[in-house]
Amino acid sequence: MSQNEAVAHDSTALKTVSFIILNYNSAADTIELANELIAMNLTNVNILVVDNQSTDDSLHQLRSKLTSGAEVIETGFNGGYAYGNNVGIKRAAELNSDFVMIMNSDVRVEQSTFDRLRAYMSAHPKCAIASPALKIPDRPNDYGRKVYLGRVHFSTLVKPDAIDKPINVDSIIGACFMVQMGAIKQVGMIPEPYFLNFEETEWCLKFKRADFQVQCIPYLFALHKPHGSIGKVSGIQSYFMKRNLVLFNKRMDTRGQYVWFLIKLLPFSVLMSLKHRSIMPLVAQVDGMTGHNRYSHN
Repeated sequence: MSQNEAVAHDSTALKTVSFIILNYNSAADTIELANELIAMNLTNVNILVVDNQSTDDSLHQLRSKLTSGAEVIETGFNGGYAYGNNVGIKRAAELNSDFVMIMNSDVRVEQSTFDRLRAYMSAHPKCAIASPALKIPDRPNDYGRKVYLGRVHFSTLVKPDAIDKPINVDSIIGACFMVQMGAIKQVGMIPEPYFLNFEETEWCLKFKRADFQVQCIPYLFALHKPHGSIGKVSGIQSYFMKRNLVLFNKRMDTRGQYVWFLIKLLPFSVLMSLKHRSIMPLVAQVDGMTGHNRYSHN
């Protein structure tokens, strides 16, 4: 632990963190994670479980099986990843939180990882977002992304030369990360037009454009299990990756970049549709141009 971390870890100076766990038809994982966090007896911590209008009995399970120490919040509407987490961020602001820790229900962290992440953020106010490295079974560790605007293949994995110091990245995966509330007040909430995928990418780039840092702390780790609540909806990942690639470039590119991106995308889209014998790749990308969302009422 660095000197800055040690000073920030002093219990008399610990800043308040609100965990936000977004639930959609994944009560078992959500309850397990929330109860594990409660059992850690963390100081100056709120645990907010946000149900994004699940279509099963998740809400009943959350209310009946969560131990005391977690607050259950109903969104009343499934507006996607950003909408649900923004509901949690608004509640965190009411609780005067210094940071929010956004976690997927299928992510697990050790107490020492959380303690050191909070200490790091407390000592580095210009770091808007910090994420531990993500351990995903059967895949390389994820340290974040380098993002390229105006490209069909829009990002590459960051491959650090060393993992003994923080790494500046363009974007992190939105599965487990801590955010400065002060930075949110300056830049704004998570962008909501995406519903799923790319919202954290835009958010990260907006923080960087506002002269904040986005970092991976590569010597800290979180375990991310694949195929959580997202995998339960057939085709949703494929649809939103195609739709939101277009929407992301429309929102973040210069006009010239966006026009050139669309020119490059057209032959790629036609090839994808021929390969899959389906017009859905083209349909998803047209939805990205118009902002239409075929899952908006799910």
